[in-house]
Amino acid sequence: MLRFLAGISLGAGLAVGAILLQSQERPLFVNGSKAQLPARVEGEEVYIPGSALKAAGAGVTITEERVSLQFVPLKGMEEQQYIEGILGEYVSNEEWRFKVVAIEEIADPFTGRGKGLAVTLEVRNLKSTPASLHGTGYSAMQVLDEQQNRMSLADSSFTDRYSSLQPGGSFTNVLRFGAAAAGFGEPAKLIIQFRDWGGRKALTPIRINLRPER
Repeated sequence: MLRFLAGISLGAGLAVGAILLQSQERPLFVNGSKAQLPARVEGEEVYIPGSALKAAGAGVTITEERVSLQFVPLKGMEEQQYIEGILGEYVSNEEWRFKVVAIEEIADPFTGRGKGLAVTLEVRNLKSTPASLHGTGYSAMQVLDEQQNRMSLADSSFTDRYSSLQPGGSFTNVLRFGAAAAGFGEPAKLIIQFRDWGGRKALTPIRINLRPER
């Protein structure tokens, strides 16, 4: 069960009871970015700081009688909505599950010199029928820095995008990125995009935080 911690006192009696529970603090990530305050785990309960709820788009109102939550869109949110993930963890859209296993700096795969990035990506088919990424509308992949400068994928390194996977099947490719835009800083996000395909609406794009410690 998920519970929200809005930063109000629950009284001495409950506080004493809470001390008796095994409590652990764990790093908390909101939309792929590390929150300032950790989450607290007590058995099957998870307590989320109010500041993290607000960062996730929730309206948090505290009165003497109650705590109210209302989930509303974030102001200034990009028009395109992404499903967010972080390095080393699984993230899924309607039909595919992705995991960035590792990243490594390499030479630019297009020129052999300058900045490049190798991204080890695991992909798994969540459909109940065989499917390929290409056959479900995969369109592009890129790496961005914090200023939205782009690094492009060397398509020759994405060897399995046409491969048909059985339900639950997976592959792992080491993707090579380069041709960085002028002023490109530290790699920050991996973007996986889809397009309308076969008369169906595009699958939800994926955005994976490559620097979750920041």
